[in-house]
Amino acid sequence: MSNKQQFSNKFVGRDFLYWVKDKEVPNMFHDLQKFKKTTGKKISYLTNFVLGDGALEAFYNKIVEHQSLSDHVCVVFNEVGFYYTGADGNPYHTTTDFINKFNKNDNVTFFANAIAQVEINRPLHFIQKMFNP
Repeated sequence: MSNKQQFSNKFVGRDFLYWVKDKEVPNMFHDLQKFKKTTGKKISYLTNFVLGDGALEAFYNKIVEHQSLSDHVCVVFNEVGFYYTGADGNPYHTTTDFINKFNKNDNVTFFANAIAQVEINRPLHFIQKMFNP
């Protein structure tokens, strides 16, 4: 990917998730090895596209990996109505259980097209994704 490539992607500002279309962003990386080698402030953007026990465990591990590489990790749940089997064998763990795997002071923020109806240990920010292209 060249530094002048045009693209459409999501970025997270201080308070909002928003779209940037066809703008030049010279420090956008799709190659993790190049991202690791860069200096300066790093923000990772991760989203889940595949659901299921194995996929969600891999997603959790990817978030943890990026926490060690980035100043901050922004996680967007593409599909928030998922269940997975927890370490306790219960097959009905939910999005909020997934969020609660992370500590309050972890460098990760969660976004979803949902509002948490139970207490969670960190905010789940609402985003309206219905009209996203």
